[in-house]
Amino acid sequence: MSDEALNLVTRECPNLETLAIMGCMSTHLGNVSNSGSTSGSRDNSKFPRRLLSLDARACKHLIDVSIQDFAQQCHQLQTLNIGWCRQLTDDAVLAVVEGCPKLQSLSVAACVKLTDKSIMAVGRSCPELRELVIAKCLRLSDASLATVVRRCPLLQKLDVSRCRLFTDSGLMMIPDSMTRLQAVAKNCVNLEVVDVSGCIEVTMDAVNDAAKMFPGIDIQT
Repeated sequence: MSDEALNLVTRECPNLETLAIMGCMSTHLGNVSNSGSTSGSRDNSKFPRRLLSLDARACKHLIDVSIQDFAQQCHQLQTLNIGWCRQLTDDAVLAVVEGCPKLQSLSVAACVKLTDKSIMAVGRSCPELRELVIAKCLRLSDASLATVVRRCPLLQKLDVSRCRLFTDSGLMMIPDSMTRLQAVAKNCVNLEVVDVSGCIEVTMDAVNDAAKMFPGIDIQT
């Protein structure tokens, strides 16, 4: 789908709630010139204000300015998949955090430029988050995992698979005191699935210990 076609759809369907453009190799989400420049030149694209879900995974030409403009317009967004958009940086996710306070599901799988800065911001600013996929985000550490689990009480699914910097400490969310441990356990009451497959620093001993501590959580390896 070209930017022109996408702009036509969004312009003619102002009440659109779901948009799926995954794998579109020729679109920039309507906000960057067709030249493919990463300079961030903008057009006058308008996105449906009622949009609830966007699946733009593997749209390889998306850059930060694409997501920034989108997030400034779609404040009702609940579900966003921008996984495998490898040009995106923390600035894109920070824009989503600021512009989409109702976000419930976020996938940034294989967005390899992301750091703890943006994912910790997600944890602090998205209280309605229920699903987070940060698989194969190679720069993320235990700090991201701890912040998300402690600050997102509605979280049900967390995919951190193939995040090579996550360790046993991250899995166990080791606290400084029993009080903090109890607080973590309280915040995990809705957590159902944690995928740590391919996390090379996470040991089976830690997985088994975490399973005993949190028996209601399916820890996938």
